[in-house]
Amino acid sequence: MYNNNIKKCCQNYNGTIGKLASLSEECCGSTPFNSSTHFCYEKERPVKLFFDICGSKEYDTRDFICCGTTLHTKQKHHDLNCCGSGLYDNRIEQCCRTSEIPFTADKDAFCCGKSSYNYKIQRCCHGIVFNASATQECCNNKLFDTRYEGCCARILFNQSTHKCCGFNNITSKNNTCCGNSGIFFSPVKEVCCGDRYTIPKSKPEDTKCCLLSNTSYNELVEKCGPARCGMVPYNPKTDLCCGGRKVHRNGVPDGKKCCNPGILMFDPKTEICCSSNVVKKESNRTNCRNYKKGTSPVYDVTTKPFEHSNICGLCQLNSRGFMASLKNGRINVCQKNIFRVKISRVWRVKNIRKRIKYSKIRVRLGKKISLTKSKDARRRRRKVNLELLCECSEIRADMRFILLTNSDTDQGDIRLGDSDVIMPDIHEFHKVMKAKLRKCPAVVQRKLTKILQNT
Repeated sequence: MYNNNIKKCCQNYNGTIGKLASLSEECCGSTPFNSSTHFCYEKERPVKLFFDICGSKEYDTRDFICCGTTLHTKQKHHDLNCCGSGLYDNRIEQCCRTSEIPFTADKDAFCCGKSSYNYKIQRCCHGIVFNASATQECCNNKLFDTRYEGCCARILFNQSTHKCCGFNNITSKNNTCCGNSGIFFSPVKEVCCGDRYTIPKSKPEDTKCCLLSNTSYNELVEKCGPARCGMVPYNPKTDLCCGGRKVHRNGVPDGKKCCNPGILMFDPKTEICCSSNVVKKESNRTNCRNYKKGTSPVYDVTTKPFEHSNICGLCQLNSRGFMASLKNGRINVCQKNIFRVKISRVWRVKNIRKRIKYSKIRVRLGKKISLTKSKDARRRRRKVNLELLCECSEIRADMRFILLTNSDTDQGDIRLGDSDVIMPDIHEFHKVMKAKLRKCPAVVQRKLTKILQNT
C-alpha cells in the first residue's frame, strides 16, 4: 500500500506494476523518470536528453550518427548522411536505393541499380547500363533509335507505318487515337468522347463529342451544353420537349409522344393526336378521320403549323415588320391564352457565365380569355413576369400590347418562345387580325374578336 497524496504507481501498458514515483516525476511504462533530464523512448524506456537509441545502445546524438544499427563518429565540416549502414558525403558522392556502398559521382551521374551512369553518353535500362547515342532510348532492356522506331508496351514498332495509341496498342498510322485510352477510330465515321471511348457521328460534318448528351456535334456552328427546351433545361433521354418550349417530365419512359405541331403530349395507347388536339381513343374513334367538329378533345387547343415567328423580332414592336409577318402567315394567332397586357417594369439581364442576354418584363395581365371551358377561365387582373431570351430594347414601361401564348400562365412566370406572339395593341392591326382569325376554330375567333372589340 502507498499514500497517493505523496506517491503514484507506475505500471506498464500491459498492466505490470512497476516502481513508485514521487508526484514530481513522470512514468515511462513501469519506470519513473525526471522529465527535466530525460524523455520517454517509445513509452518504455527513459533516455537522457540529446541521446537516442541505436539498436539497443544509447548514444549521444551530438557526437555520433546511427545508420541502421551501426554507430559512426561525426566529422566536423562534413555533410554526412547514411547510405545503408555506412556514411557518404552528399557533396561528392551519391547513394542509390539498392546499394549500401556509396560511390563518387559527378554532376551528370544518376543511379542505375547498384551503380551510376552518365545520362549524356549512357542509358539505364531496368538496372543495366548501356552506352548509347543521343537518339537512343530503352525498350524492354534493349536500345532503339527514336528516329525510326517507337516503343509501345515494351514492343518496338516502325514509326513510318504504325503508331501507339495510349500506352499499349499499336495500330496503323492512318487511324486516330482516342486520347490515351488505347482505342483508335476512323474520324470519318466516329468521334472520340472524353479520351475514353468513341461513338458514331450523328451527322457527317460533326467534329466533337458532347459528353452531356453523349452525341456528336459540329464545333464550328454548335456548342455543347445542357439540352434546353426554350429556356428550360431538360433531359432528352427522359423528358419530352414539345413545340420547342414545353417540357413534359419523364414522358419518354412512359412511352408518351408530342402532338405536333404544338406543345401537348399524348399517350399513343389511349389517345390520338389530331392537328395539335389530343383526343381520347374510343370504339368509334381510332383515327383523326372520325374526329369531327363538335366532339370534345382532351385539350381544347388548336394551333396551325407556323414558321419561325422570331419572338425577339416581335418584341421590338416594329409596326412595319410585324404587319408583314402577320399578312404572310408567319405569325400563328390561334393560341390557347389571350391577354391584354400593360408593362410596369423592364429588366435587361446579361448572364456573363453563360453568355446569354435576356429580358424580364413585369406586366399587369388583364382578364384572361381562355379557350378552355373551366370555371377558372376568367381570372382577375394580376402581375407576372415575362421572360424572353432577347434584349427587347424597344419595350418600355407603360406600353400596352396583346399577348397570345399556349404556355401555362397559372404557374407564375411565363417563359416566352418562338411560338408565342407579342402583338402591338394598335388599331391598324385589328382589321388584319380579324381576317386571319377566319382560319382559326370558332371558339378562338369568338374569344379573340371579343378582346379586340374591347380596345
